[in-house]
Amino acid sequence: MSELRMPVWQFVRLMVQVEESLKRKGGKPKKNHPVQDIYDAWDDIWLELDKRLAALGADDPDAFSELMMRQDVVLTDLTPRRRAAAVSELRKVIASMKAKLKQEKDSDLRGDLEFEIEELEDLIYDIED
Repeated sequence: MSELRMPVWQFVRLMVQVEESLKRKGGKPKKNHPVQDIYDAWDDIWLELDKRLAALGADDPDAFSELMMRQDVVLTDLTPRRRAAAVSELRKVIASMKAKLKQEKDSDLRGDLEFEIEELEDLIYDIED
């Protein structure tokens, strides 16, 4: 698979985790680091999308929601290395969400977390397939 399609919200989760992982490594790791490779490959999509989401979040919540939940991002050049790195980063997202789920008392928020975890696990399956 050299191409992957995912909803915007999943891409946002992935790229926020990628940025967090890069920060933990003290900024910008070596060019050949797998997480840096993901960022370098998809940062143009990410930065433009993040900018659009910020503007919509401030001005048009309905359009923000539409973009996040009903539109897809298509990632090209999904090499085996990028696929493995993306799966690793998504597993970190899921682990964090599962930890939040254990602490969450609100049933609506628990339902949202359970939905996102399930969808991200399905995404990992698609990436690994």
